[in-house]
Amino acid sequence: MNSFKTSEEIFLRSLHPPGNVKLGVFPRAWEIAKFSSAVPNSVYLTLVNVVYIIALSSLAAYPIARMRFLGRSFFHWLLIASIIISPQILLIPSFFQMRRFGLINNFLSVVFVFGTLVIPFASYLLISFFREIPIDIEESTKIDGCSSFRFFVQFMLPLSKPVLSSLVILTSLWTWNEYLFSLTFLQTSAAKTIPPQLSWFFGRYYTDWGGLFAALTIAVVPLVILYLFLQRYFIRGLTAGSVR
Repeated sequence: MNSFKTSEEIFLRSLHPPGNVKLGVFPRAWEIAKFSSAVPNSVYLTLVNVVYIIALSSLAAYPIARMRFLGRSFFHWLLIASIIISPQILLIPSFFQMRRFGLINNFLSVVFVFGTLVIPFASYLLISFFREIPIDIEESTKIDGCSSFRFFVQFMLPLSKPVLSSLVILTSLWTWNEYLFSLTFLQTSAAKTIPPQLSWFFGRYYTDWGGLFAALTIAVVPLVILYLFLQRYFIRGLTAGSVR
C-alpha cells in the first residue's frame, strides 16, 4: 500500500489505503534502482550460491552423520563452532584475498566467502536429518553392491527432500538479501545486486519512500514464489532431528 503513496501520506496515514493509486511508481522504481541488471545478477548469484552451499554441506554432513572415522567428533564440533563466526570479522581479510585472486567484481567472490560462512549451519541441519534415516536402508543397499557415494546420491539426497527444500529457501533468502559482501566485492554498476541498489532512493536531503517501497515489493516477489512452491517441506525440514 505504501508504494502507491507520497512520502507525506506514508508518515501521516501509514495504515490507511492510498488516496490515489498510480501504477507508474513501479516502472519508475525499476529504472531508478537499475533493476534491469540488478535482478538478473541477484538471480544468478542466488542460484550459484544455493548449489554451492547444498553440494558442499551435504558432502560434509554425510560422512559425519553416517560413517565412523578418526576425528569425526572433532570435525562435528568444528562445524558447530564455525557457526558463531561473525561475517564482519572476515570482511577485510577476505577482500584482500579475493583481490589477490582477481575475483573482485566477480560473483564467485561472494559465493566463496558468504557461501562458505553458511555451510556450517547447513551441514549441522543436514547431519541431524541424515541421522534420522534408518541404517537398515543403507545396509540393504550395500548387500546389493551399492557404494557409499551411490547410496548418498540415489537414496540419501532424495530421502532428504524436506530438509533440502528448507535449506534452499533459507539460503536463497540470505543470499538474495546479502548486502555487506555484495557491496564490498561487486563494485561496478554492471555487477550490482538488488540490496546495494536500494540506496538510490536515499538522498542527502530527501528519501523517496514511495519508490523505495515499490522497489522492495518488486524484490520480495521471487522469494514469495519460491516459498509457495516449497512451503510444504519447509517446516518439516526445520524440525528434522528435533524429536529423537
